[in-house]
Parts: sequence; structure tokens; C-alpha cells
Amino acid sequence: MTFALITAARDEEDAICALVQSVLAQSVRPDRWVIVSDGSRDRTEEIVEKLILNEPWITLVCIEGGQQRDFASKAYALQRGLAELGELREDFIGVLDGDLRLDPKYFAQLLQVFDGEPELGLAGGQIYEEYEGKQVEHDISRDAVAGAVHLFRREAYEETDGFKPLKDGGEDTLMELQVRAAGWQTRTVRELAVTHQGQVTSGSGGQLALRFRRGYLNWCFGYDPIFAWVAIAYRSLQAPVILGGICQAAGYLWAGIKRPERVVSPELRRFLLAEQRSKLRALLRRGDRLR
Repeated sequence: MTFALITAARDEEDAICALVQSVLAQSVRPDRWVIVSDGSRDRTEEIVEKLILNEPWITLVCIEGGQQRDFASKAYALQRGLAELGELREDFIGVLDGDLRLDPKYFAQLLQVFDGEPELGLAGGQIYEEYEGKQVEHDISRDAVAGAVHLFRREAYEETDGFKPLKDGGEDTLMELQVRAAGWQTRTVRELAVTHQGQVTSGSGGQLALRFRRGYLNWCFGYDPIFAWVAIAYRSLQAPVILGGICQAAGYLWAGIKRPERVVSPELRRFLLAEQRSKLRALLRRGDRLR
């Protein structure tokens, strides 16, 4: 099985070396890898250029400008990487963030999972955040996949709208939802650990800003209201306890007042509502956790 990767990186001089070295050390390497420097103003490009000097299967693309990052900038960078790849001839296409570190057998084991599950359209490893000398598991539901490690079966990727820039973010969630709506399965492979070199959940504006945006996006995606409020209650139990839930609720309510354009089509929202109502029933029966 063959696969290609795209990485969007901006000002990742402290982490990009570990990422590239961990990909070079893979027992099964990508056939092609495009690293897109999204207007980096530090030594990211210099570091990558040295590391890939004798690796013709890796391409560095530099986007000029150093523009301020927004939620759509990653999608634009990934689009540029996809254009660099041209025709997709590999069996799988993946996204790998610039601040990760992988076990040497990560891709070999992930491809083995795909090989054993022909209905699996999108998968990735379990993210662990590394900060203050600790490894903290990123809380994610069983059928969700962190956007930092998306690996699509090519046929499943072709069922999506691709890397679609969204003003408020969430393009990875949209692609994941489209994959499931097309009849494929998605899941995080819990036993495959991926180290995030830093605290991913803090976001650029901190935990509270992240929770507010999550609530806002939940409305934009057209979440079932009961599901959205149960998710808020669940998140209220996580740090920052109570306050995080309040911020997520505030984001959801603010979107309800502002009423921005929905991210999903009416057909996709109907699928999402059916999926969430099924999860609510499972929660009542078995206590399954929500996303």
C-alpha cells in the first residue's frame, strides 16, 4: 500500500526537526511528502531544507508573506501541497501537523489496520500532548480522528470537498463527517500513540477561547441542540472545570444569536442529526461518552 502526506507548517523551528526525523525513521515511508511552509518567519525552512537534502521524495514548498495566521490558513496551505502532489496515484492521502513525533512503526501499523478493515475510510493515531514533562491523552470520541493525523483511503478522500477553508475553522471535522456520510467508517486507533510537542488543546487564544469556538462551531455545524448541551455538560467536568463549559455554552448561544452561515449542507446536517441522536440513545443505554 502506498501513501502521500502533506504538512502545513508555520514557525515550527522548535518541532519540525523531530517530525522530519521521525518520518525518515519510519519502517514504512510515504511515497511522497510535501511540506508547505506557510509564511514561516523563523528557521523552519532552513531546517527542513537541510534535513531533506538527500530525500528526493520530500518536497518543500514555501509560501511567501508571513501573513497573520487565521483558521483558514492551514486549509489554504494544504491546498497548495495538494496542488504540488498533482494527480493522486497513492492508495492513501494524509495530513501530518508540523509539531508531531511518531513511533518508527506508526505508519506500518496504521496501514495494517486499514488492510484489515476495508470499510475504514479515515483513521489516525491517539494524540498525547507533551508539556511540563507530562504526557496527557487528547480526549476524543471513538469515531473521531484528530485533524493533525488524518490518513484517508483515497476513495474516501474523493468523497469529501477536500481541504476547504472555513472562516472559523473546522475543515477537518467537515471532511470527517463527509467520509462517514458516504458510508465509510472513521476512528482513532487508540494503541498508536502520537506525541504532540506542546499543549495542543490550549490553542492560540487559550483554553477558554478554544471552548468558546468549539461551542460556536457546534452551532455552525448544525448540532442537535440536546446533543450540544449534553456535550457542554460533559466538557464542564474537564479542566478548566465549569468555566470551560460556560465558555462553550456562550459560544453556542452567541452563534445562535449571530446566526452565521451553516457549515454543512441540509443533506449532511440530516445525516449528522441522525448520527448524534443515535449517540444519545447509546449514552442512555451504555453510558458511551460523547465527542
